[in-house]
Amino acid sequence: MSLIHSAELSKVNPFEYLVALHRNHAIVEENPEEWMPWNYGTPWLGLRWQGGAGTQDFPDRGSSCVQNYACVPEGHTSLLGDLAMLERLLSCAFASFVALGVAAPPAAQAATPQAASSRSPLFDVTDTALVVIDYQPQMFAGLVGVDPKMVELNVRFLARAARLYKMPIVLSTVSVGAGVNSPTIPTLLEELPGLVPIDRTTMDAWQDPDFLKAVRATGKKKIIMLGLWTEICVVFPTLDAIADGYKVMIVTDAIGGTSALAHETGIRRMIQAGATPTTAFALSDELFKSWDRQPYADVKHGLSKWYAEELKKIK
Repeated sequence: MSLIHSAELSKVNPFEYLVALHRNHAIVEENPEEWMPWNYGTPWLGLRWQGGAGTQDFPDRGSSCVQNYACVPEGHTSLLGDLAMLERLLSCAFASFVALGVAAPPAAQAATPQAASSRSPLFDVTDTALVVIDYQPQMFAGLVGVDPKMVELNVRFLARAARLYKMPIVLSTVSVGAGVNSPTIPTLLEELPGLVPIDRTTMDAWQDPDFLKAVRATGKKKIIMLGLWTEICVVFPTLDAIADGYKVMIVTDAIGGTSALAHETGIRRMIQAGATPTTAFALSDELFKSWDRQPYADVKHGLSKWYAEELKKIK
């Protein structure tokens, strides 16, 4: 039988503690009255306790454990074979966890909003950056299989949302300086006042040092990746970002490709690599989370009204 001193118990996962008892380890405590379960009125039946003062049986349900011992079921090698014993053991362990401040199993914990957010797969205004790539006239002209006006509205909507939510934003263009393409469309720039685009020559934005530096400078590990075209300027940096440990969200109605097949294939390729698909309006709700969350709720209310008004203009 191996011994685990209770001073070490705070380092032990609760489930590992149960396994230790199951395997007939003893947990030894010098001052049992400070923490062991008998102070919590837990009755024990048919147990033998091992400790520095020897062994003692507690055959009666009304008896309480009064020595510096941890429970070792006498004659039991499988707790699963004795459900009553398992129930007593769970009660013992839970009382010990409470007394020692050891984290209880997840079902017994009430998660704080902050903790829930940090564990959630959902994207949030506080942990996400927006990346906007190549929304330029030439790229819009090459869109096939999607409505360019809806793509424009949705990228404007998300840019406005990110700005009002005070999220970090990275804006990039391709080959403006080389004279190949025109700058970002004016309606999108209006939503991002003062933001200077990072101009590149690379098809893959992630391979541009200035772009990559800007993304890393946001300090965020979740990225909303927007761009034209889907199969090139969204797929390439998305795959690189995922390989570098980022979580990437792709907004399927704010991007588009040179054909319906190219767009759909690009989306499938990104999903296969681990990206998460969504749509623009759903994402805006995901980011702010709750109508009682200020100041984001007020921002969201204004965004929804703005979106509805802009949508009427193109319908």
